[in-house]
Amino acid sequence: MCGLTVFFNIPNLDNKTTELFKFIENRGPDSSLFKEIDNLSFLFSRLAIQDLSEMGDQPIFSSSKKFVMMFNGEIYNHKHIRSLIENEFNHRSWKGTSDSETLIESFSYFGVDKTLELVKGMFAIFLYDLILKKIYLINDIFGEKPLYYQINKDSFLISSSLNSFNFIDNNSKDINLNSIKELVSNNYISHPNTIWQNVRKINPASIISFQISKNKTIKNITDCNYYNKFKKFEKLYQPPDKLSAKLENYLHESVERQLISDVPLGSFLSGGIDSTLVTAIASKISSNNLKTFTIGFKNSKFNEAIYASKIADYLKTDHNQKYLDKNNFIEIFNDIFEAFDEPFSDSSQIPTILLSKFCSTRVKVALTGDGGDELFGGYNRYVFNPKIWKKLSLIPMFARKSIASIFSNYHPQFIINIIKNLLYLSNSRFKSVHYFDQKIVQLFRAISSKNLFEFSKKLSSHIDDTTRDKLLFTEIFENNTVLSNIKFENNYRGMMQSDINDYLPGDLLVKVDRSSMYYGLETRTPFLDKKVYEFSKTIPNQYIIEKDNSKIILKNILKKIVPNDLIDRPKQGFLIPNNEILRNDDIEKKIDLLFNKEKIISQNILNYDFIIKLWTKYKKGYHFDQYLLWDLIVLQKWLDTNLNKKLL
Repeated sequence: MCGLTVFFNIPNLDNKTTELFKFIENRGPDSSLFKEIDNLSFLFSRLAIQDLSEMGDQPIFSSSKKFVMMFNGEIYNHKHIRSLIENEFNHRSWKGTSDSETLIESFSYFGVDKTLELVKGMFAIFLYDLILKKIYLINDIFGEKPLYYQINKDSFLISSSLNSFNFIDNNSKDINLNSIKELVSNNYISHPNTIWQNVRKINPASIISFQISKNKTIKNITDCNYYNKFKKFEKLYQPPDKLSAKLENYLHESVERQLISDVPLGSFLSGGIDSTLVTAIASKISSNNLKTFTIGFKNSKFNEAIYASKIADYLKTDHNQKYLDKNNFIEIFNDIFEAFDEPFSDSSQIPTILLSKFCSTRVKVALTGDGGDELFGGYNRYVFNPKIWKKLSLIPMFARKSIASIFSNYHPQFIINIIKNLLYLSNSRFKSVHYFDQKIVQLFRAISSKNLFEFSKKLSSHIDDTTRDKLLFTEIFENNTVLSNIKFENNYRGMMQSDINDYLPGDLLVKVDRSSMYYGLETRTPFLDKKVYEFSKTIPNQYIIEKDNSKIILKNILKKIVPNDLIDRPKQGFLIPNNEILRNDDIEKKIDLLFNKEKIISQNILNYDFIIKLWTKYKKGYHFDQYLLWDLIVLQKWLDTNLNKKLL
């Protein structure tokens, strides 16, 4: 693992290497290197996981001297790739045991395309062909690792950190207003956009390539996918026990590969299906007691730590738990904003930050259960949204628009209570849904949608379209979103695939990567293995979701490992009691300063009257817009730190 920055033909950066290292050193606290190679400047900060010696340092040259490379990530099957190189090319002059050396020799011997077929891992790669003067930027297929870039006519800057671009004094420093729109709707900014107009983040499963010509101009820029996550797979209509056994074997192989490490390793354990299954398999394979880590909440409605503790006892792990409260929230308050280079406001980042900080004191690597929901149908929205939409879509559009208009301006509580009680009667699972009143209002705001995907998007949005347009100070609001041309199935399988395309890389993987790497902790995701993913596409619908039962095939595997009473409960998710955390005198004072009138008006981005009205109502006990408020806190904190920042 590491942080990396590479730049070419940007003279004002030559004397800024010390500052540039500060932006990536948290991703690699063990060592730092700077090299100039062929007029390119390479900065590397290392988190040593495999081969702790200097033989694992980067940038690294291939033995042929054709390639030089820096990469952030892990190649879990690099020992297998080494054996292939040795057997096919009789290459045995290895300098060390690192996966970085294996990877660059694979590029040298097998080429780029074949290597990307072979590797199993997570990675953001900068590869430079010294002979052809050709550069490759490569991301793993799910987008686990970040890589930001700006490529101009005669220069470029590539970095693991968006903050590295603070030194570029050009129109890349213009705020992307459409990214603000995305943030307050979704709590993240989708690939390839960033908060800056002309800085991009690499898409998952893509290769960006370009060449440096003899006159030092950039030419032949291409951007293409090397793996198609949306290709069709034939369903395997086999008995459930046979399918479960196959999946269990693939998961076992994935976990076993990801246990490779020369430093202490543990596992996040929330008490849910995914982290429990990963932890159970890992503890079975591991020769020592696996260290497990959980964050709990004193509010029992949100607390799953008690279940995690029971599971840890059953699996006999070395269990560690910590509770999030107002005091340690204040301790990590600044870390929450510093860990993320651009505005990011999924409020579950708060416990994830605390969990990562806590975990990093005991281990340097942690397995997680991320990806299980998207691959195997774990979210409640996969169960309920298609059913609800099927009924709502029968209502004429003119009537739906009228209802949506009412709920955009008012929240009639007596109507909400009637609907809530009717839903409780129809399905008892609704009683476990947090902030149900708010979700009902969101439901009616979304009722005028045109299809299932728009309905689902609006249902999870923190703000309706009409209100969002009041948020910005300026009336100029151009939509420059890069729209996907991918067509998804109009059902929950399509929703799952849409989440894999956008929500997984844009939200979940960003949250876990930035939170963990801020403390020099590497996280790994066994569910995001190519074999596991491709097999998930072959599983028939009835083994994913049946009626109101979800993740059926994962539960079939887990019930053979862990007693059913430890895991048989409704999905809760990593929600936090926002109101209990924010309603704190010290935190309120910090937010009062953040929402300073003169400052917000001078920035000429946000509508001060809109924000202060929202904040005042919240402090008086109106908590409906708590998640929108967190979006604005995060955004304003970022604007305070970065807008018009003069670093040159």
